Amino acid sequence: MQNVPEWVLSQPPLCGVGIQKVRGNLNFAKDAAQSSARDDLARQIETRVKSMIKQYNQEGGTEDGDISEELSTKASLSLAKQTLNGSVPKKADVRDGQFYSLVCLEPGALTDAIDKMKTLGEAQRKALAKRAAVAHEELKEAMESYDK
Repeated sequence: MQNVPEWVLSQPPLCGVGIQKVRGNLNFAKDAAQSSARDDLARQIETRVKSMIKQYNQEGGTEDGDISEELSTKASLSLAKQTLNGSVPKKADVRDGQFYSLVCLEPGALTDAIDKMKTLGEAQRKALAKRAAVAHEELKEAMESYDK
């Protein structure tokens, strides 16, 4: 784990990380890593989780001694459904046979997409555009600190 890009372990805000093993086809690994990074980004924005844990315990005894049975099972499902207008690959790296991709929301493109939405009212558009501008500044500062 020491030979991974710094942004994989401490990714910037509004960014997702994807990793794919390169198995001879670099373009496939790139596409898969970018897709995985967008998935990571979407799960940061919205995730629905369904989880269930079942436990079973039984104890008893016979002439030969005590009996104890235990069984635990866990099932979990995480779903994300998000439109990521303005998500663009920002960084890529290949190390030790792995393709790493950093995909970030580009708030400028996000603002343009928000402006084109017809279902939002003017006040909602302005509020979303303002939040996107703030996020863009935060992302810009975070990316500048990574370059140092």
